[in-house]
Amino acid sequence: GLTPSPRYYEIPLLGTLLLSDTPESVVPDNFENGRHAVFFRNDLKDLEPLVRHYLSADNEREEIARAGREHALKHHTCERRAEYFLD
Repeated sequence: GLTPSPRYYEIPLLGTLLLSDTPESVVPDNFENGRHAVFFRNDLKDLEPLVRHYLSADNEREEIARAGREHALKHHTCERRAEYFLD
Protein backbone atom coordinates (compact mmCIF):
# COMPACT_ATOMS: atom_id res chain seq x y z
CA GLY A 1 0.00 0.00 0.00
CA LEU A 2 0.95 3.63 -0.32
CA THR A 3 0.89 4.59 3.36
CA PRO A 4 0.67 2.08 6.21
CA SER A 5 -2.53 2.11 8.24
CA PRO A 6 -2.43 2.21 12.05
CA ARG A 7 -2.81 -1.60 11.96
CA TYR A 8 0.68 -1.79 10.44
CA TYR A 9 2.06 -0.70 13.82
CA GLU A 10 -0.62 -2.22 16.08
CA ILE A 11 -0.17 -5.80 14.86
CA PRO A 12 3.49 -6.07 15.96
CA LEU A 13 2.76 -4.22 19.21
CA LEU A 14 0.32 -7.03 20.04
CA GLY A 15 3.12 -9.58 19.56
CA THR A 16 1.59 -10.91 16.36
CA LEU A 17 3.40 -11.53 13.08
CA LEU A 18 2.99 -8.60 10.70
CA LEU A 19 2.38 -9.97 7.19
CA SER A 20 2.03 -7.00 4.86
CA ASP A 21 2.70 -5.63 1.45
CA THR A 22 5.71 -3.35 1.37
CA PRO A 23 4.74 0.27 2.00
CA GLU A 24 5.48 2.50 -0.95
CA SER A 25 5.98 5.53 1.27
CA VAL A 26 9.06 6.06 3.39
CA VAL A 27 8.58 4.65 6.89
CA PRO A 28 11.19 5.91 9.35
CA ASP A 29 12.75 2.97 11.22
CA ASN A 30 10.66 0.55 9.18
CA PHE A 31 10.39 -3.12 10.04
CA GLU A 32 12.91 -5.35 8.25
CA ASN A 33 11.56 -8.17 6.10
CA GLY A 34 12.22 -11.55 7.70
CA ARG A 35 13.50 -9.97 10.91
CA HIS A 36 10.63 -7.88 12.32
CA ALA A 37 7.87 -8.62 9.80
CA VAL A 38 7.19 -10.51 6.59
CA PHE A 39 6.47 -8.58 3.42
CA PHE A 40 4.75 -10.08 0.41
CA ARG A 41 4.95 -8.88 -3.18
CA ASN A 42 2.49 -6.20 -4.25
CA ASP A 43 1.17 -8.56 -6.95
CA LEU A 44 0.36 -11.11 -4.16
CA LYS A 45 2.03 -14.00 -6.02
CA ASP A 46 3.96 -15.09 -2.93
CA LEU A 47 1.22 -14.46 -0.36
CA GLU A 48 -0.24 -17.98 -0.21
CA PRO A 49 3.14 -19.74 0.10
CA LEU A 50 4.21 -17.29 2.82
CA VAL A 51 0.99 -17.83 4.79
CA ARG A 52 1.35 -21.60 4.50
CA HIS A 53 4.99 -21.45 5.58
CA TYR A 54 4.43 -19.29 8.65
CA LEU A 55 1.37 -21.27 9.73
CA SER A 56 3.61 -24.30 10.16
CA ALA A 57 6.88 -22.62 11.20
CA ASP A 58 5.89 -21.81 14.78
CA ASN A 59 9.34 -20.97 16.13
CA GLU A 60 10.27 -18.78 13.18
CA ARG A 61 6.90 -16.99 13.20
CA GLU A 62 7.07 -16.40 16.96
CA GLU A 63 10.65 -15.10 16.77
CA ILE A 64 9.79 -12.60 14.02
CA ALA A 65 6.68 -11.51 15.97
CA ARG A 66 8.79 -11.05 19.14
CA ALA A 67 11.42 -9.04 17.27
CA GLY A 68 8.66 -7.00 15.59
CA ARG A 69 7.14 -6.15 18.97
CA GLU A 70 10.52 -5.07 20.35
CA HIS A 71 11.18 -2.95 17.25
CA ALA A 72 7.72 -1.37 17.43
CA LEU A 73 8.15 -0.55 21.13
CA LYS A 74 11.54 1.00 20.38
CA HIS A 75 10.47 3.04 17.33
CA HIS A 76 6.70 3.17 16.80
CA THR A 77 4.90 4.07 20.02
CA CYS A 78 3.26 7.50 20.18
CA GLU A 79 6.13 8.75 22.34
CA ARG A 80 8.84 7.41 20.01
CA ARG A 81 7.19 8.86 16.93
CA ALA A 82 6.79 12.25 18.63
CA GLU A 83 10.50 12.21 19.56
CA TYR A 84 11.35 11.37 15.94
CA PHE A 85 9.36 14.32 14.62
CA LEU A 86 10.78 16.69 17.24
CA ASP A 87 14.33 15.69 16.31
